[in-house]
Amino acid sequence: MMAIKWVMANKKTVFGVLSALLILLVLYSTWARFHPAQVVTFESQQQASTPTGVQQAAASAQVPFSASQAERVVLSIQASAKEPPVTSVTTTGAKVKETVAAELKKSGGQVAIVTDPAHPAATPVVTSTPGTTAPASASIVVIPPTTTVTLNQYNIKAYPDRLIQVGGSYQEVFVAYSWRVSVPKIPLLAPHGAVGYLGTYAHTNFDEPANSRVGILLTIPQ
Repeated sequence: MMAIKWVMANKKTVFGVLSALLILLVLYSTWARFHPAQVVTFESQQQASTPTGVQQAAASAQVPFSASQAERVVLSIQASAKEPPVTSVTTTGAKVKETVAAELKKSGGQVAIVTDPAHPAATPVVTSTPGTTAPASASIVVIPPTTTVTLNQYNIKAYPDRLIQVGGSYQEVFVAYSWRVSVPKIPLLAPHGAVGYLGTYAHTNFDEPANSRVGILLTIPQ
């Protein structure tokens, strides 16, 4: 009740915070529209089993990984390559990208690395129309649109979609709710870009209601 009374007594402040959050979300949406992420990366099995390969896929998806995160993903890929897949989906070259996107969404991941287990040293290249060819190379395996194929897909979920923060001490409570966003390059704060969480917070002070606050919160995991 105390929080509701404070909100009602500070409508202008609350409106200003919500307006600022809306503006930030619009700016973020505009930035994301002109900087689309490539959430699916096709790599050779050998490349996907290295920190460099994982980091490249993460960078394309605009989901920066730390060195320790990349190393954990590499260990997981190396281990899974030695075991039979838990599930297997067979598709055609024309539907590979559609199938991969559907499987990534189903997993809740933010990054997908796709490899061809039959050609571990080559990167799979999907052709969009019959008769299309790719440059001949030992490092490339072409998948024509009518060919049936089974590929390895590694779905990576490095960050949760939302954050809920709750804290407090004697006579005060702090609550925050944030959504995952891609943070562009910000000098000093995020010089290489980062994954962040943008949201609102409310700090209620019960013994001194005038000191209660609402505001905008940006969290950048490091």
